[in-house]
Amino acid sequence: MNRHPETLLQLQSGHQPKVLVVDDQPVKIQLIYQILAADYQVFMATSGPQALAFCQNTPPDLILLDVMMPGMDGLETCRHLKAIPQLADIPVIFITALEQQAEENLCWQVGGSDFILKPVNHVTLKNRIKAQLLLKQQNQYLKQLAFIDGLTNLWNRRFADDYLARQLSVSQRQQHELALM
Repeated sequence: MNRHPETLLQLQSGHQPKVLVVDDQPVKIQLIYQILAADYQVFMATSGPQALAFCQNTPPDLILLDVMMPGMDGLETCRHLKAIPQLADIPVIFITALEQQAEENLCWQVGGSDFILKPVNHVTLKNRIKAQLLLKQQNQYLKQLAFIDGLTNLWNRRFADDYLARQLSVSQRQQHELALM
């Protein structure tokens, strides 16, 4: 498979990458929508709980997340996302007006992939999104190489071990029984 990495996500999924923009101010969401709409499917949420619900129903390829929001702020929203195994690999780019080093460190500690300072520079926004999506694609491709036998194109033992560990975790968390044949 000698495909250029930048096209992997669109080739694998058959769609434009989905970007979820989470901000409590609809005007700011609209501005980002105008910047990204030509290149991405852009979805919107105005709160942390709304973003979490959206992600569980329609996992996006990337999330742009405002740090300062009433109720559940962006940091707490990111913590919740990273705690859900199916959503943990979604890159989160924080959009923030924070300029304190401690606040910046919190963005990294909760699982953020990157952050952009407000006001948003259009070129920086597009390039950071492109870089994060490329990293995600490359990670998915490496996992595929690690879990599929090159000769038979079947799942290998490494995949079975990983899958079993994930299913055991889900089983324990949901307190359901798990059978293995």
